[in-house]
Amino acid sequence: MSSTVMRHDFQVISEAQYVPLARRETTKVLTDWGMSEDVVDTACLIISELVANVVRHAAVLSPTAAVTLAVEEQAALVLAVADAHPLSRSRCPSPTTSAAAACSWSTPW
Repeated sequence: MSSTVMRHDFQVISEAQYVPLARRETTKVLTDWGMSEDVVDTACLIISELVANVVRHAAVLSPTAAVTLAVEEQAALVLAVADAHPLSRSRCPSPTTSAAAACSWSTPW
């Protein structure tokens, strides 16, 4: 079982104009953690897409998206975005569970 070394959680409003805010927060946090520019750029693209999906598909019943950035003990970067839409087929209870596969990404950095 892995343990989280660093973690940052934040919420963003589920409206299109807040997608850049999620990108900026991701950039700041990952840069502060010493991630390479390539990793930061890729992570920002993924977070943007996941938050945009919340805006597109769940915003009416989920006014915010919960974003998690984490580094696990084995040096895996975990990115997760979850909404609170009551009809969601899968939630993201933990970025490392198989149920979170649709909304998370991890890679050794």
